[in-house]
Amino acid sequence: MVGQGNIKDAKLFCDRAFEIAQHISHSREDQRSNTFEFIAQVQAKTGEFDAALKIMQLINIPSYQANVLVTIAQLKSEADAQEKERWNTIITTIADEIPDDRFFLFLDNNIKFWSTVAVAQAAIGYRETALATFAELLDAARNK
Repeated sequence: MVGQGNIKDAKLFCDRAFEIAQHISHSREDQRSNTFEFIAQVQAKTGEFDAALKIMQLINIPSYQANVLVTIAQLKSEADAQEKERWNTIITTIADEIPDDRFFLFLDNNIKFWSTVAVAQAAIGYRETALATFAELLDAARNK
C-alpha cells in the first residue's frame, strides 16, 4: 500500500492521469489499456479497490484486466474469509465473461489472462481453484 502521506498525492495523480487517458485514441488500444491498468493499480495500492475495479472495466485487453485483479488480490490476500469470497466472485465473474471462441483470436492474451486469473485465485487463498484453472488452460491448449 502507498504510505499515508502519499495517498492524497497518488489520488490526485490518478485523477489527472485518468483525464489524460480518456483522450488516448482507441486506435492505440494497447497504450490506452496499459495506462488504465497503471491507474487502476495505483488506486488499488491507495486502498481504492472499488475505484480500481471501475477503471478496470475501461480496459479492453483481458491480460491487462487480469493484472489489475492480481494487484488487488495480492493486496487483499490477508483479508478475512468473507472478503476473500467477494474477490473470488469478482475474479470468477470476469473470467466467465471471456468467450471461449476468443481463444484462437487472442491466443497470447488468453494464455496470459487465464494464467493471471489462476495466480489471482491462488493469491486470495483459492489454491485448488487456481490449480483447476491451470488444468483447464492446459487441457484447452492440448485440445484446440
